[in-house]
Amino acid sequence: MEHVGATPDIKDQFKISDSYSWVALRSDHKINDDLSVYAVAQTMFDSSGSTEPSSINNGFCEDQCHIGLKSRRYGALRAGYFQVHNPTGILKWDGAAVYMGMSTLMLPLVYGNGQTFSSSAGGRVRNVVEYSTPTWKGLNTSYFFARPNEELTTSGNAGRLYGGTLTYTHGNWFTLYSHLRTEDSSSISAVDDFRIRGNRFVLSYSPKQGLNAAIVVDRQTTDDPNYANGMTRTTFGIPVWYRNGKHVFAGTYAKASGVSGIDDSGAQFSMVGYSYFLTRSTNLYISYSKIYNEENAKYDFQTHAQVGGLQGPPSFISNLPTGADPRAFQIGIRHSFLL
Repeated sequence: MEHVGATPDIKDQFKISDSYSWVALRSDHKINDDLSVYAVAQTMFDSSGSTEPSSINNGFCEDQCHIGLKSRRYGALRAGYFQVHNPTGILKWDGAAVYMGMSTLMLPLVYGNGQTFSSSAGGRVRNVVEYSTPTWKGLNTSYFFARPNEELTTSGNAGRLYGGTLTYTHGNWFTLYSHLRTEDSSSISAVDDFRIRGNRFVLSYSPKQGLNAAIVVDRQTTDDPNYANGMTRTTFGIPVWYRNGKHVFAGTYAKASGVSGIDDSGAQFSMVGYSYFLTRSTNLYISYSKIYNEENAKYDFQTHAQVGGLQGPPSFISNLPTGADPRAFQIGIRHSFLL
């Protein structure tokens, strides 16, 4: 159950929200002592039953669908439809993602640029191939390439998307650097001369109990023929969470700089939350999140917690006005299981 709204100009509203549910089929078949083949078919669905203004259940494999080979000696190769530029890494560096609803994530400040045009760097990409090296003393690298546009641009170009990710894990410490480039396409746009260059750095300390914390720095530059070239935005965030037995306390602060060439286009994000575990797989939570948009920014929350975006309730306008400050108060329950 959530209470969402924004100031100014948007009336508060209570609603029942599915804060990201999914079901997955996974297969892992051993060919020999070193080589195995695996596959994933995962789709999102709305457990609240909502279909307005649009349902997130648009077909099977909506979230990811891929097949691959993996070897301890030679690494892993996979192909299909999945996420790149490590957006799923939020589970390693944003503690609220593990325990609470999607409005607690600072991901929107990392993933977009708060404007009316698309600037998505990475995310779910079609027609992508990725190779990951074997892990050596906690160090791993991966490289990906895609021709993501199934519909060609007007110039006849299918676009290109490519990049790589470097991770290092040592005990409770985790660090990541990811680089992404697109040419003539983003992961969700088939636009001529649309380009993105993205760089992301993460450092986190995440023991199972006690104090957990992370630092996130994300920088992306967009060339959009409908607006301007070289539009650069930098985001940094500090998520902190503390777990003591069944209790989890979380807080996050993040700040997105203004987009170069657009005055007053920055934003800040803050959230506080608490979670209590009924069992190892079921927890109750309560959280409050707010985004402070500057005059020409329009960052909104993630998925159904959005106030003015595509997943907002029908009584709200279809897009959050620039300069409005969305807020969300949530009380919820999460459950995970494996068959």
